[in-house]
Amino acid sequence: MSPNDSEYRFSRDLPQSRRGNPRGQSPDSERRSPVSFRTSALAFLDGALERWGIHHLVTWMDQCLIRPGRLLTRHPFPRVTVWERGLGELSYGNLSGHADPALYLPHGKASTLIDATRARVFDTLSGLHDGTPDDRFVQAAIYDGRVVRRRQPSGQRSWEVMLTERHSLSDQILALLSADFLDHRQDYEHDLVLCGVCKRIEFWPERLSRRACHQHPEELFSVAHRKTGSP
Repeated sequence: MSPNDSEYRFSRDLPQSRRGNPRGQSPDSERRSPVSFRTSALAFLDGALERWGIHHLVTWMDQCLIRPGRLLTRHPFPRVTVWERGLGELSYGNLSGHADPALYLPHGKASTLIDATRARVFDTLSGLHDGTPDDRFVQAAIYDGRVVRRRQPSGQRSWEVMLTERHSLSDQILALLSADFLDHRQDYEHDLVLCGVCKRIEFWPERLSRRACHQHPEELFSVAHRKTGSP
């Protein structure tokens, strides 16, 4: 798959109730508007589990960040850069056909950067399952200007995501989730699942555990074992 593909399919092999549509929002309403904050974030988080590479990442950035006006890049697409803390920076679409190895990571390291980004997002969201939920990442996104409140032409005010390439990839994902959190807080309080087995992140209103996704119900037994100490 290349960034020039006209369409990238974000459909998931799950019943609609587990795909993360906010409460009260129908699948049809999501298709008629730009890719939602939640769908955009989950597309990346699921893709990371599938071992995305540089082309998948750039295609996702185009579809979910650049086209909807959420990411301002220094150069016209497909020339983009992305970075993560402690790893360095990836550059794609250079006119010379390759990035300076003294300045940028090789494209073969894209999956390493993507994995590190996903791990940081997972760890951050885990704070929502603490005894006292930790949602400081939302306030951080607002304070940093990655999530802003704006008045629409209709007069209504809504949350928007405003990113630049100076923001790390994990901060970009967390900005999408923060904007969604501000509009649909109850979904994060009641439906969010962070699987202890596969590290999948999903929204499942019918969930049986916060740590067991639909593919790993066996995690329910390990959770019960840890609580009771039974064999």
